[in-house]
Amino acid sequence: MLKLQGLREYPKVMNIIKAFKASSARLSAILVLTGLMVSAGCTTTDKDIKAEITQLAKTDVNFADVKYTVEDKRVTLTGSCPSKKSKDEVEKIIKGIRVVKDVVSRLQIAPVTLTNAFPIKQGVDSILAGYPTVIADVSETEVTLSGKITKPEVVPLLTAIRKLNPPTINNKLQVK
Repeated sequence: MLKLQGLREYPKVMNIIKAFKASSARLSAILVLTGLMVSAGCTTTDKDIKAEITQLAKTDVNFADVKYTVEDKRVTLTGSCPSKKSKDEVEKIIKGIRVVKDVVSRLQIAPVTLTNAFPIKQGVDSILAGYPTVIADVSETEVTLSGKITKPEVVPLLTAIRKLNPPTINNKLQVK
């Protein structure tokens, strides 16, 4: 989620946070809060944006086969959605995050099948929330990591993925 440190002195923001906790309109509250944080001078990093998308994706079936990276506040979407409506909804959610500068959608419309690997995919997605330029393809036989990563991040990422006990980890990461 977005960092809320330093916002306690903004009563309007705190009221929105309270409303968010009590509201069923979770997405609307997130979008309003994100806009207020930007206007309050708060910075949002690529890692914060990816973490926010990951939180939204956990509860939205439209994201079941969607992968996303964030670089310079630009989100790139890859993978599949089962229908045009589903694809449009994913794009709308991402574009609704006010701090996102641009959305590059490479989503395809194709059948999406949830397999026994889905729980591992959810675990991998949660880990990748801290790695904005890394994506993973997860199957029942392996987790394939790709994207850009810094050298100090490699070992912690691989260690966290190994804790999920995937059969194989295929490391195709580009170390920068």
